[in-house]
Amino acid sequence: MRDTMETAIRELEASGEKGLELDMSAAWRRVGVARLEEGNTAAGVEALQKSHDLADRVGTARRDPAALEARAMALPLWALALQARRGNAEAISVARRAV
Repeated sequence: MRDTMETAIRELEASGEKGLELDMSAAWRRVGVARLEEGNTAAGVEALQKSHDLADRVGTARRDPAALEARAMALPLWALALQARRGNAEAISVARRAV
């Protein structure tokens, strides 16, 4: 099911649909958490970074308050995933951004 969800998100991204970016950000966040729970840290990090990047793009382009909320939800999860994967300065940098 997670693979199907990832495929659907990728297809939506490829369509260029701008109105669904925050929905896609939330979906990537869910996929990232699910991947972390199953022990696939690399896929979790990738999905959580995509979640953040989508929300960041919307927030920068449209100053949408919902994008700020989406970023605030993605950043700490992304930092934790990075810490679990590598435990390095990148995780600290993302964690600082989350704070």
